[in-house]
Amino acid sequence: MNKGKVEKNLDRLIYFFVVLFLLSLTNSIFINQIGYYFALIVILIRYFVTKENQFEKTGLEAAFIWYLAAEILAAIFSQQHGQAFFYVLKRVLLIPIIYTVFAATRDVERANKYFKIYIVASLVTVLIYLFFAYRFYIYNLYNVTESGPSLFQYPITAAEILTFTVVFLFAFLLNEKTTFKYKLLIFLTFSLSFLALISTYKRTGWTGAIFGIFVILLAKKQWKVIIPVVIAIVALFFTQKNISQVNVFDYSGTGLAKEYSFNTDGRAYDITPVDENFYVSDFQNGLVEYNNGKEINKIEFPSTVGQFRHWKDAYYVASLFDSRFFLCRKDSGQMKITGNFLTPGITFDFKVDNGFFYILDHDSGLTIFKKPEALTDTIRIPSLRGYYNVFIDSSLMVLYSPPRGISIIKLENGIPYGTALNFKNSADIDCVFYADKKLFISDAEGLKLFKVNKDGLSSLDKNLSM
Repeated sequence: MNKGKVEKNLDRLIYFFVVLFLLSLTNSIFINQIGYYFALIVILIRYFVTKENQFEKTGLEAAFIWYLAAEILAAIFSQQHGQAFFYVLKRVLLIPIIYTVFAATRDVERANKYFKIYIVASLVTVLIYLFFAYRFYIYNLYNVTESGPSLFQYPITAAEILTFTVVFLFAFLLNEKTTFKYKLLIFLTFSLSFLALISTYKRTGWTGAIFGIFVILLAKKQWKVIIPVVIAIVALFFTQKNISQVNVFDYSGTGLAKEYSFNTDGRAYDITPVDENFYVSDFQNGLVEYNNGKEINKIEFPSTVGQFRHWKDAYYVASLFDSRFFLCRKDSGQMKITGNFLTPGITFDFKVDNGFFYILDHDSGLTIFKKPEALTDTIRIPSLRGYYNVFIDSSLMVLYSPPRGISIIKLENGIPYGTALNFKNSADIDCVFYADKKLFISDAEGLKLFKVNKDGLSSLDKNLSM
């Protein structure tokens, strides 16, 4: 095979993998990585075969150097070096995407073709996402999950990727001088993409899209739009009042009676009663202790506290939104931080039972911390990866794996020792709850109730009219 033919075949492979990268950008991280890395590998092979350097300077080199220097310095001074350098490596591997796409784009015609492929693939993803978002809405799952559906990717990732589509289409809507029909088509696609972005229910994507649109309006000097919007935002900022209120009720056996209520300075996210007091995870305000509605103590953490749970004896655990866990101990009536710990993966759920602290990582399995006095005394079970929720009692562990998988694990002295059942639900599951040997499953068919034992599941009741 001559050199010209080899070069042509390599160019076809590069084109194929870049198209695969663009088609999967909004819907599949796995396929997207295949497209990106294989395109990069083939470009490097082409360089060694032809001695032709396809990589060019983009003008971003200085920015990349400063960015990587900041990342490395942050990792060096981090308290969690292993995890910090892991994320540095992930970001370093993403930078060549820019050079790979530039290298695979030979001319303006090829660039236009790539862009059209990306937009069409993105719109197909948008239509599918809107269908499931509507289903999410009618089943009131936004209130349950406080997020959009995790259809193709994590909602926050989907929102950030959709931001680019929304900004691109807005720029075309504002700048493109074309026929009315084509303008109407651009407006329709922009509206659908923007609606899908809103449906992810993630502020990171919303903020990115709004900033991108603002920059475009600023560049085009659209003062008639910018000035009223800025005035409206400023007015909203000064007039909007956020109220975070906690209501305390007494249950007498026959009904609820409100005893008192109090407001918090931040945003109450989770509440844990301890003796006569309440510990409020106040989001922007740390962990605050209240007695009869009055603030008596506040514990500052390096990040936002999500949940606060009793572990064992005088020990408690604060779960932070950055995936760290802080161990606290109540001594002489005062809650004090005594240490912190971290699991190797992305934490999706955790439970306290049988005197143990169970942490479920989606990508690295289950970690069991046995004693609060000895945080290094742990059991790692990496085989239990791929799950989103865990429920535990004295003899069983129930694990949920979207969209339909449920596993029941036998426990002996609180430690998993054998699978009792792997259950595949008949429809995609919206919500799972387990308590008192009863398993509730909410799916597209309705609500189902099962009795759980070491031998498996037995159906007790179902309501298919929901």
